[in-house]
Amino acid sequence: MTVSRGYHQATRLRDGRVLITGGLNSGSNSYPGYQTLASAELYTPAVLVPDEVVTDLQFDGTSVVVGSSFSANFSGTNLTPQTFFDVRFTSSGSNNSDVILNWQRGLVERHYLPAGTASGAWTINGVRAHEIATDHTGIFFPVSATLTVSRPSDTTNAVSDHMAPGDFLLPGQFRQSADGRFRLVYQADGNLVLYQGSNPLWATATFGTTPGFVAMQTDGNLVVYDSTKAVWASGTWGHPGAFLVVQGDGNTVIYSTGSSPLWATNTCCR
Repeated sequence: MTVSRGYHQATRLRDGRVLITGGLNSGSNSYPGYQTLASAELYTPAVLVPDEVVTDLQFDGTSVVVGSSFSANFSGTNLTPQTFFDVRFTSSGSNNSDVILNWQRGLVERHYLPAGTASGAWTINGVRAHEIATDHTGIFFPVSATLTVSRPSDTTNAVSDHMAPGDFLLPGQFRQSADGRFRLVYQADGNLVLYQGSNPLWATATFGTTPGFVAMQTDGNLVVYDSTKAVWASGTWGHPGAFLVVQGDGNTVIYSTGSSPLWATNTCCR
């Protein structure tokens, strides 16, 4: 500090510098010699650690069906793939705000709606970013991102867009993107095909086999079985909890539990 002072106030600025204001001049050892200071100065640490600032939150859609998924994308400054995000939100039918800590890690992640989620509008109105999982001392930055949740009985798109660990498809069953434009169909001829409308985009080329089922296994592998054995696999075993998503961009992707892509049909973007 350029001025000797004590009992001052120190405020950390978003760029990592420290604003020092007020206090008493401690140049004298006797109490009458102390003077109240009305000055301020900036202290620059040897290593600047700027604050994480959130400026926006975007969902990949405005509505989602219970049992399906949506993607959340944060933007701002000094945000990294390791940044944790706490969110402040209002739930359907309530004006009171609640907080979820460490709701997301990284700028983009997919989230799934469990069966018990209430229908209606859910709005995230504040976001707090931090690099340490247990540090929840920062401020909430105002945002506004609303997602309208509906139940399968409330919508014509009652088919889920994902396969969770342990899910399977029998001949004639399918998964489809949230907007209904893309379908992953297990056909009666044993072929697993991704369609856009009636146009095939990708297939396992397992037609001509006696159909069995398609399994999103708990070991992370997506496997097509005929009546006796496996005839095709994604090769993603070793990732317990991995799940499949038929996305609205035309791509079908298997993600790890940390939302890292493990495999894809590579049919984006349409």
